[in-house]
Amino acid sequence: MTLLNDLWRYRELAVKLASKDIKVRYKHPILGFLWALLVPISMILIFSFIFSVLLKAPNDGVPFVAYISTAIFPWTFFQLAIGNSVTCVVDSGSLIKKVYFPRELIPVSIVLANLVNFVLSLILLILALRFLHIGWSWHLMALPFIIFLHLMLTTGLALWVSALQVEFRDMKYMVEIALVLWFYLVPVFYPISIIQHYSLPVVFLYLMNPMVGMVTFYRWALLPGYTSLLPDSIPWIGFVTYTFIASIVILMIGVRVFKKRQSVFADLV
Repeated sequence: MTLLNDLWRYRELAVKLASKDIKVRYKHPILGFLWALLVPISMILIFSFIFSVLLKAPNDGVPFVAYISTAIFPWTFFQLAIGNSVTCVVDSGSLIKKVYFPRELIPVSIVLANLVNFVLSLILLILALRFLHIGWSWHLMALPFIIFLHLMLTTGLALWVSALQVEFRDMKYMVEIALVLWFYLVPVFYPISIIQHYSLPVVFLYLMNPMVGMVTFYRWALLPGYTSLLPDSIPWIGFVTYTFIASIVILMIGVRVFKKRQSVFADLV
């Protein structure tokens, strides 16, 4: 794939751009990198209080803090990577007009910068689960593959929206609204088993959301015994296969859209 070739050929530039994004983002705040943890942790505490204490919501048989944490951190990575990448090409207009380099490195570097924060957060989460008396299983070995799958999906969408933003400046606001709506279509604070009460077409449509698969995969890897709590009515082999294929397809579409439109970037940014 051309994207992989460009990333390998210009890997040093990609690393420098990602490093620059991290440094700029946390240079001035007093707490620096800690904000990458405090924001999702705040969401976890708020949702835990509302749904675990006030509403007594079901949580698929695991501590609610652990249940929601295994979804909030992956979602935060996805949301920040997409949200930050929307305007990255437009914001890099002066650089694009001066120097030639694969333009896709700009949104990819944004995703990589957020990936660094996510991986560090994930390591801390794995350690924190021990304090919640949640053991580790061999499923953790699948975590690198799940992260890679998540990365493909996120990168594809980042390329897509950043390219469209150059020509359609309303894309930023559309993405903001879409991410808010998308959050509630992912089983972050409610159990996925709740969908078995709906008709088969509704269940099928719900499972077509690739982020549903991502969150489920992370919980499968991080929460031992989680699989036994999932509804038997869902065709899991097909669900896993679909999520895998959907991530690849979205990445390919994102690359294609970006490549097709990058010829006009210098004239429009």
